[in-house]
Amino acid sequence: MTSRQLSEMYAFARLEPMDQPLQGMLAQLTSVLAQVHGNATTAEDFLLVRPRASPEKAAKERSQQLLEMFGSASRRNGPH
Repeated sequence: MTSRQLSEMYAFARLEPMDQPLQGMLAQLTSVLAQVHGNATTAEDFLLVRPRASPEKAAKERSQQLLEMFGSASRRNGPH
């Protein structure tokens, strides 16, 4: 498959929704081609529709980030 054919497949996929197995297959194929040319990629890098994280998971991750930031600031500003 040439890069032009691959580009055409992605262009078509933007117009016509693809089912999940076809999207996965296209992403894997693209990733393998990129790896053959020396790129460090995964199939997830080429997914057209990325799975959305649940709002609860995103909120937990953000809460953890804030706790780490405040903890770090607290340690820096601790007793002198």
